[in-house]
Amino acid sequence: MEAKLAILQAIQKSGGSLESLEDLVDLTGFSKGQLSHHVNGGPDSKGLVELGLVETERGERGRLSVSLTALGKILLTGLESS
Repeated sequence: MEAKLAILQAIQKSGGSLESLEDLVDLTGFSKGQLSHHVNGGPDSKGLVELGLVETERGERGRLSVSLTALGKILLTGLESS
C-alpha cells in the first residue's frame, strides 16, 4: 500500500493529474511496469483504478493520462489532517 500512496501523493503534487505514465516514472522512481501494476492492478491485487482513487484515459499516441478522483483527493486530505 505504501507504493500506491506514494503514487497518489505524486499525482497530487502535480496538480491532480499527469499527462503520461512517463511523467509518473520521473516523479516516483518506479518503473512503468510497477506503475502499471499499482494503477491497473493484477490478479492478486486491486489497482488504484479499481479502488476508485484514480482515473485513466488513453491520449495521443496511446499515452495513459492519470488523474485523482474525488475519492482519491478525499483520502489524501484525510491522511494529511491525521
